[in-house]
Amino acid sequence: MRWGPARFAIALAGTLLITGKANAFCTRGFGYDFGSKLNAELDYLVCLHNEQNDALNSQADIVNNHASVINDLSNRQDRISEAMRDLAGLIDEARRDYAALEDRVTDLEYRIQALE
Repeated sequence: MRWGPARFAIALAGTLLITGKANAFCTRGFGYDFGSKLNAELDYLVCLHNEQNDALNSQADIVNNHASVINDLSNRQDRISEAMRDLAGLIDEARRDYAALEDRVTDLEYRIQALE
């Protein structure tokens, strides 16, 4: 999957918004006796834990996506470097061929002058 800059920015903004709203879903409960207060507080803490876990997983997904993009860019850079080396070799070969053709033209010009 290819990640363009706009798509990446949208994904990053969405993840940051999701992780930023983590506390909005957990509310502290209340109770009249000690047992219900304790259960409400435990439920709240479990909720916070689960939301933090989700936020960490989302951030881990972002890191994995970044690693994938970096790996893709590294592979592209390797292919481009190899293509540049190949092109440099072709340019050198073309220069040698051009020099050989110039020498051949010069030689033929001398022969033509000798025949005239």
